[in-house]
Amino acid sequence: MIQLKAADMRQAGKPLLNEGSPTFAHAIADGIIDGKMYADHSVSPRCALFQTPSGIYHLAGSPPESKRDEWHHYLKEQRNGRRFTVFSDSAEWDAFLTDGLDNTIKQMKRIVFSFVKEPEHFVKDAGAACVMFSEEDLNESVLFNEQYADEYWGGSDNFLRKGFGFKVVCGNRTVSECVSIFRSDRFAEIDIATGPDFRGRGYAALCARAFISYCKEHRMKPRWDCDQQNTASIRLAEKLGFRPLKNYSLYVQNR
Repeated sequence: MIQLKAADMRQAGKPLLNEGSPTFAHAIADGIIDGKMYADHSVSPRCALFQTPSGIYHLAGSPPESKRDEWHHYLKEQRNGRRFTVFSDSAEWDAFLTDGLDNTIKQMKRIVFSFVKEPEHFVKDAGAACVMFSEEDLNESVLFNEQYADEYWGGSDNFLRKGFGFKVVCGNRTVSECVSIFRSDRFAEIDIATGPDFRGRGYAALCARAFISYCKEHRMKPRWDCDQQNTASIRLAEKLGFRPLKNYSLYVQNR
């Protein structure tokens, strides 16, 4: 395994990524967030590991043909951190992970969606307003707060400079929020939450539509990602104009 310098990650890493690759891997290669990249070759790699400081990993390309034990050993060492989440790029990587890490990891099935058409029309609540997510919102939000910014963006300052989001306000209450959990030069992945008392009333769709419009204005492609069993999330994604792009495996520490 060779750790690439930050200056080399875009040139060496980008060719191994595609539209179905996780947004955070694109973000690392583009220099939007901090991260590491390990590969089997410094100039023309066939396989690579993208890694965020918070313990999120993506295996890209094809599994290594040699020194497989070295890759397995490195991944095993990473399980001692506060988080161990690995995105697999293919069935071949699935086999590589299960062979090397055995029952120490749990496999989850997920879907990544790509935006393909305009969202369906819906009636807007006359009392609701959708506004841009601000620094004040980052301080006050229950979910999308400073801790969230630290984990996914490396800090609030980086999120406020390079990330974005929206909130829906009804009366004097924030009823739905969505932010870019990750963003690269080409993609922006949505993370969305609606208060339990306000679900099923179109607020999440209103918030997400603003997110989609912002992406289009800034020449980014919005993305959606969820568990295969999350039927509510899948229905909302399809209502908003997303279509399944790829099924993939996610691995987490088996506790």
